[in-house]
Amino acid sequence: MIKATAKVRAAQVLAVQNTQVVAPADTNENTLFSFTVPGGTMGPNGVLKVSYITSCTNSANSKSVKVKLGATTFQTSTVTAVTGVAIMTSIRNRNATNSQMAANSAVGDTSASVGLNTGAIDTTKDQTFSITGTKALAGETLALESVIVEVIPS
Repeated sequence: MIKATAKVRAAQVLAVQNTQVVAPADTNENTLFSFTVPGGTMGPNGVLKVSYITSCTNSANSKSVKVKLGATTFQTSTVTAVTGVAIMTSIRNRNATNSQMAANSAVGDTSASVGLNTGAIDTTKDQTFSITGTKALAGETLALESVIVEVIPS
C-alpha cells in the first residue's frame, strides 16, 4: 500500500470544444484544435488528460488523428471502416518538467500499433497543444466533434 504524503490535487479543465471542426477536402495534416498550455501548469509529475470524439467516412481508407504537445506527437489513432471513435489518452511528466511519456494507443483506439512515446518538452514554458487530422483520400470526411483537455498538476 502506498501512503499518500501530499495534499490532494484536483483536475482542472484547461480547454473544451464541443463545436464540430471538419478537416478540409485534402490529404494534408490539418490542425483541428489547438490551444496554449501555460508554462508551469503541469509540474514535474503532472498529467494532461485528453478525451476527444471524431466522426469520419466509413470506408477502407485510413483517417489518422494525432495528439501533440509542442512539436512532439504523443498519440496517433488511425481508423478505417468506422463512422467515428471516442478516444481517451494522457501525456505524463516523468518526475521532471522536461520529460514526458504517453502510450501511443489509447482507450477507444482501434489502431493495431501500441507503444510508448516519449518527449522532452519544457513544460515550464508555454506550449502549444494540438489535435491534427489526416485523410488518405481527399474526398472523404474527418471531423473533430468534441475535445476536453484537463490537467492534474503536481
